[in-house]
Amino acid sequence: MGVAQRSWWGVVRRAARAGVDAGEVFGLAYAVVARWWEGAYGWEQEEIWPRRLHQVAGGDAGSDLEWWRAVGRDAVIFPEVVAVADALLDPVMAQLVWADSGGERPRALPADGQFCRRLGERLGKQWLGPLIAVDYGCPLLAWMGSVIRLRRHPGGRPGPYARFDENPWWVRQEHRPSTMAAGLRVLSREKKAPGSGTNWRAVVPAEQRFLITNLLGEAEEQLQQLHGAQVGTTAEVARSMLEGLSRGSDLLDQVLLRVMVAAVNAGVRLDMEVAFSSPAGQVTQLSWEQAVTSVRFEELAPVSAFPVVPGRRWGPGWWWSATTGRHVVHGSAAMRTQLMLLDRDPAVTGLAGRPVRFAWRDETDGRVRSWVPQLFARYADGTGLFADCPSSPASGGARAQRAGAVLEAACARVGWAYQRLEPLLAVVAGNLRWLAGYRHPRYRGPSGLQAALVEAFAVSRPLLEGAASVGDPLQVLPVVYHALWSGQLAAGLDEPLHGGSLVRVPADGGPERGSGAGIDMLGGE
Repeated sequence: MGVAQRSWWGVVRRAARAGVDAGEVFGLAYAVVARWWEGAYGWEQEEIWPRRLHQVAGGDAGSDLEWWRAVGRDAVIFPEVVAVADALLDPVMAQLVWADSGGERPRALPADGQFCRRLGERLGKQWLGPLIAVDYGCPLLAWMGSVIRLRRHPGGRPGPYARFDENPWWVRQEHRPSTMAAGLRVLSREKKAPGSGTNWRAVVPAEQRFLITNLLGEAEEQLQQLHGAQVGTTAEVARSMLEGLSRGSDLLDQVLLRVMVAAVNAGVRLDMEVAFSSPAGQVTQLSWEQAVTSVRFEELAPVSAFPVVPGRRWGPGWWWSATTGRHVVHGSAAMRTQLMLLDRDPAVTGLAGRPVRFAWRDETDGRVRSWVPQLFARYADGTGLFADCPSSPASGGARAQRAGAVLEAACARVGWAYQRLEPLLAVVAGNLRWLAGYRHPRYRGPSGLQAALVEAFAVSRPLLEGAASVGDPLQVLPVVYHALWSGQLAAGLDEPLHGGSLVRVPADGGPERGSGAGIDMLGGE
């Protein structure tokens, strides 16, 4: 420790000569090593940190090991922080980063790069280099990226993020290590509610940890294959990347389920839980009742990707919602049709695709089950609808039927709803697709034209005749279609729309709330 303290003053002098704030250098090095500290439990070769920690604890941390890990972290890792800060200021190390990146001929950073190997050697941990080289998303990798960008663009890059790119010592919010107080709060929660702290290795058997680690390794390997240059035609590269992403997503889904199983087996209560990705990108799990009152499901990104099946005519896509003004992901033609229907419902205020994963313990066999509903809709009164959109009533088999019954009961408990939305008649779906082409507000037309349409269709009359009575059909018809979409006008959708279709102003002012918004009123099924 004394040697590290004396070395730090050399780092301060080197930073001053380089024109860099020593505090920023220390902050980045501290973030890098603190991240290593969190993963050190899995490093069998690490022998120095455990010995130091016991020394800080007075000889033996004993049963208070987790407490000392939170309290003693900064003292234990200080020598490595100084060594990393010294390495990051060394121009030779920056040159190694530049060489690993391919220099003037850019390439993906290799897993056995010279920089990471040399950094491990400088720390006296030769085995560390390969581990940190594949730690994607870490602050060290962000620093390496900044060094490379500054070498390629000495004058800086234009754009809103240029000021961050040009400062390699800036530590992003998500990279900043937790404080000692935060660590102690976690331990306090663990005492009050077992399973809520960090005693993972103590309560989860080695076999389960091994399975989870292997699945994560497979997912990481699958995603690593997508790094770097892709060679081939656009169609071939896109297909390869979609298949890789789908496989990686499936593996991560398996990891999530096994972690839930491990938590239940370790004593964590699991009546009905939901897992989701927060707007900040952090995976969060809450009880169902708590999530209902605190989570805006309509604002969440998909918790898992829709699968890409080679050879299938339909794949995942995006639907621009007139309700929210944002895109909503969908995974099939059947789901897109249901999105159109809900987007047209005036009672719907928000939409999201696959926002949460439900998990519960099956009462029949005690096993943990999970299900990801395809669709969520928020209504104006604050209630919500979770839905699946099968292409036929039998789609999904018995597992989907059992999960649907569980979700229906869970949603009913809080006054919400779950439904398996039945496919629409082909003619109704076709009419909706046509009207959806005019859902954008730009087709609303001036207020005077809207009023003229309401007057023209005050009594039921043919679509083309009513449009011609108002003005040039080429200008009026888009406004008519938008009015039919938004419910200001009504027509029977159980027959193909054409110039002779009867159109009228609806007596009740528009479609009723529900997954079949306006279809019954318009004569469909």
